[in-house]
Formats: sequence, structure tokens, C-alpha cells
Amino acid sequence: MSEQPWAAEQPDRALPSIFPPIPPAPPKRRWPWVWAVLGVVLVVLAGAVVWLAIDTSSGEPPVQRAEETRVTQVKTIDGHSALDLPVDWRELPEDYRGENAVLTYGQVFQERYLMVLTDEKADFSDFADYEDTAILLMAEMPFDTPKVGQPTPVRIGTREAVRYEVSGVFEGEPCVFWFTLVNGERRYHQVITWTLESRRGSAAPALEKVAATFREI
Repeated sequence: MSEQPWAAEQPDRALPSIFPPIPPAPPKRRWPWVWAVLGVVLVVLAGAVVWLAIDTSSGEPPVQRAEETRVTQVKTIDGHSALDLPVDWRELPEDYRGENAVLTYGQVFQERYLMVLTDEKADFSDFADYEDTAILLMAEMPFDTPKVGQPTPVRIGTREAVRYEVSGVFEGEPCVFWFTLVNGERRYHQVITWTLESRRGSAAPALEKVAATFREI
């Protein structure tokens, strides 16, 4: 089956806006701006998942091409970090970027997506505090009965990190997210990857491999 252009590449099609309400803020948090900004990001992520699932549902993903096995370094827009992405990954349209996201890319026909958020260490007392704030947000994701898994300690390069799996149903579409929280040398980072539950088997290893390439520069 020939590859079809996605909405961002079709000038006569407008991008949809399928977004649920922004989740409420948690009580008496010391950094309400963190909640507000990340809350908007997650609403954007959820909307992107649903639209992209619909937009690519007309056919199976194309057969893996040779360029999908090659990678290239992609720097975040703030210039503080980078990842190695397969060359067929594309930057997502502006409508699907959170306002404090420093990188938002996807492998659209495989329904694999990635977003990087970066925060200043001065805004948190320590990495545990950063993790607690992120957990509160995960529990309020705009899904039907979101489920937050147990933390898994990982190493991203030489840096301490922890990964959470968050699953749920949005607009009838089961989705799964992985939040990798990285204690960088100079900043804290969230490497967020996601896919449809139906694509978990093939997407999870590929997304984990991409997340593992994250590094500060």
C-alpha cells in the first residue's frame, strides 16, 4: 500500500481540535504554574493521539523502509538536550505542541510519538519533589480511569531516571504513555512517549530505544 500524506502535509485540510477539558489543579501545590503548563501539554498529547489514530486508520503502516533503520541527532529547541531519532520521524504540527515542550516528534503511520519537557532545578527542592509533581499530573490525565503504574528505575546515559507507565481510554481509544523523568546534570527533563494500546507490542521497544538516547548537551 502506498504511503498517504498526513494532515499536516495536505494544504486543503485543516487540523482538527479534539481536546478534552483541562484537568483541575491539585490542592495547595507550591508551583501552580507547573501544573497549569503541563496540564495543557497533556491535553494536547491526548488530542494528538485520538486524531492521529483516526487520521492513519485508513490503511496499515507502510512496510519498513531502509531509512527507518538510520538515525539522526535532533536537538531540542532550547538547545539544552538532544535525541537520536529514525530519519523518518517528523516534527508534529504546531497545534500539537505543548507551550513548554522543547521537542515534539512522531512516526505517524506507526503511531509512535515523543515529547520532551525541560524544567529548571531551582523550581523544585530536589528530584523526588519533581517526581511527586509529575505523579500528581499523571493521575489527572484526561482519560477514563487513568492507571499509573509503579516506578521503574532506569539509567538514561549516565543520569538517574525513573519511568512510569500510564494507560487509559480517551474518546473510546485505549492509549498508553511512558513518562521517563531524568535527573539531568543541569536541569530536570520529562521524555514522554506514547502510542495506541493496539500498537504497544511493536511500539514499546522502539520508543524505549529512542528515549534511551536522550542526553544533555
